Formats: sequence, structure tokens, C-alpha cells
Amino acid sequence: MNGEHTYDRFNPSAGLIFHATSRVQLYANYSETNRAPTPQELSCASAANPCSLLNFFVGDPNLNQVVAKTYEAGLRGRAGDPQHMFTWNLDAYHTADTNDIIYETTVYNPNLAFYTNAGRTRRRGAEASLRYDQGQLHLRLGYAFTDATFQSPVLLNTSSPAADANGNEQVLPGDRIPGIPKHRGNVVADYSLTSRFSVGASAVVQSNTYRFGDEANLTAPLGGYTVVDLNAAYRPSDSVTLFAVLNNALDKRYYTYGSFGPVGDVPWPNVPGGVTDPRTASPGTPIAFYGGVRVLF
Repeated sequence: MNGEHTYDRFNPSAGLIFHATSRVQLYANYSETNRAPTPQELSCASAANPCSLLNFFVGDPNLNQVVAKTYEAGLRGRAGDPQHMFTWNLDAYHTADTNDIIYETTVYNPNLAFYTNAGRTRRRGAEASLRYDQGQLHLRLGYAFTDATFQSPVLLNTSSPAADANGNEQVLPGDRIPGIPKHRGNVVADYSLTSRFSVGASAVVQSNTYRFGDEANLTAPLGGYTVVDLNAAYRPSDSVTLFAVLNNALDKRYYTYGSFGPVGDVPWPNVPGGVTDPRTASPGTPIAFYGGVRVLF
């Protein structure tokens, strides 16, 4: 409980906007940011004294703060008239991180882990969005491409079945950072049937991601998914709205997080032969319906 850490940094930023026409803008900017380690990360930063949730907040070695340098450029604009209006944005970015902090498990006990600086990482990509408004119809489209990779070689402890005999994985520059999909898109549509009654739908599409603990990308990733939501709203007055929402309308089975766990530490009396696959996954929310009322005062 006697840890003491001080972090400071000057973060410059600069930007430029050019009005190419009355409806099109070009922009570019450069910025630097920093993130100090959290108390949770600082209290569990020793490979010699790894942590579980039961013994967090103890004195541990220091961690370096994360520093990110970002270059960004893009253009945005609008077209049409008030009755048929398009607005759009196209953006590209490149972010270089130093001293990124990751969570590393221990070889001798996968239930224990610690935070460590993992050298340089990079996130670069492009994002695009389009919105269309036409009287009763409102449509929004979005797409993001993210290339998130390690840029420094780092040897990590892991409970992955792809680890070597010492329980390590060698991460190489270019390996994808777990939990970050390369592709993600969404579409949102709303339509006003009357001035009081509207319906809508949305969909999210995401590509695969690697499990946490497989920073070397040696096992099969979690699969991508598409999730569709529906909604409706009725406004009997300006201050009262009745609404209904159907999430995951197609009852898609999908996973939002993946990792690895020790299979020998938990008894499985109802599973013949026990459990031998250390892969774990957190399931997404199944089909769910709810409704309610909003009142403005």
C-alpha cells in the first residue's frame, strides 16, 4: 500500500482545416497523448508476485506510462437539398504507441497474472460514414478498418495450448493485438410512419478477433458475427413516448470476448472425461425484448 508513482508529459497537438468548397472540407491533425497506469495495473505489475482479484492493491514495481502519437487526415462534406440531404466523412489515421500495457498470465498458475509494458504497438486504419435524411427516412452507414499490431518482439507467458514447453509465446512485429476486429460495420435506419409512430432497425457486422492470451496469433480466432436489432416508438403526446426494442432479433449465437483458462482446476463431474479444451469465450446477449415509457417534464 506504500507505492508512489508520478507521471507527467507535455502533449502537443495541431490541426488544419481547408474549405475546398462550401460543402467539402479537408482536414489533418497531429496529436500526442499519454495514459498513466491505473491503480489496478500498478498494484499488479510484478511477475514475482502475480495477482488474482483477491489480492489487488499491493506495492509492486513501476510501469511506464503509455504514449500515443497520432497522425490523422480526412475529408467531410454534404450534398443535396434539405429534402434529400447526404452527409459523409472519410478519415484515415496512424497511431504509434510506446510502452503499451498488457495483461500477462503466469506459467505456473494461469489463475494469476500481472500487467507489463509490451514495447511498441501500432493502430492504423480508416473510417467512413454516410448519412441520408429524406423527410420520414433517416439512414446511417458506417465502416471501420483497424490494423492493430505489435511492433516490438516480446516473449509472453500464456495458458494458450500453442505455448512452448515453458509456457511462453514469442510475439513478433506484425502480430495482431487480441480483441480488436479488422473490420466493423453498422447500419441504422429509422422511418416515421406518422408524426407519432416510428420504426427502426440496426445491424452490426464484425470480423474475427484473436483471444487474449494468444498475442502471437497461433490459435484459431473467435468468429465474426452479425447482430440485428429492431425498435418501435409511439408518442401519444410531446412529453410521453412508448417504446419497444427487440435485441438480437435473429437470435444469433456469437462471442464478444475470448481467452484461455486452466481446465484442471475446476471439477466437471457431469462431463465424461472432463474438460480438455482451455479455450474460453463470453457469449453475446441472446434474443431479448423489452419495452417502456419515457416521460419529459
